Amino acid sequence: MKQMVSFQCMALALFLFLLLGSLPPSISDAADVLDVEAVVCRDVVDRKPVEPNTSFPNTVGKVYCFSKIIGARTPTRISHVWYFGNAERMRISLPVNAASWRTYSMKHIHPHETGIWHVEILDAMENKLEVINFQILNR
Repeated sequence: MKQMVSFQCMALALFLFLLLGSLPPSISDAADVLDVEAVVCRDVVDRKPVEPNTSFPNTVGKVYCFSKIIGARTPTRISHVWYFGNAERMRISLPVNAASWRTYSMKHIHPHETGIWHVEILDAMENKLEVINFQILNR
């Protein structure tokens, strides 16, 4: 009887291991609670933001959204979703491969694209983690 219970426990443990090991990454990512520190800046050098700000001249050419992600227990992804006003202009998926990870995306800015912009940072399940607001000024 004791061997039968032991065998059933081992079989259940194997079943759970196989089941949990085969979940899609987006389902296993749901348990991660990610903390984000993010800025919009003029450049990224040596994995650090350069000249972070909330406003830039329309001659800037390009800006970067730099994100430091803390808390990922397993490899996952985040998205940077760039908006000009309320119109989505670009969406990029970025890997997060460690518990503390830095990543960034870049957006070209044309001189006529003056006004209010923002970047939404989403987790793998499309939950909003952070919103960074900035503006492009006519100069």
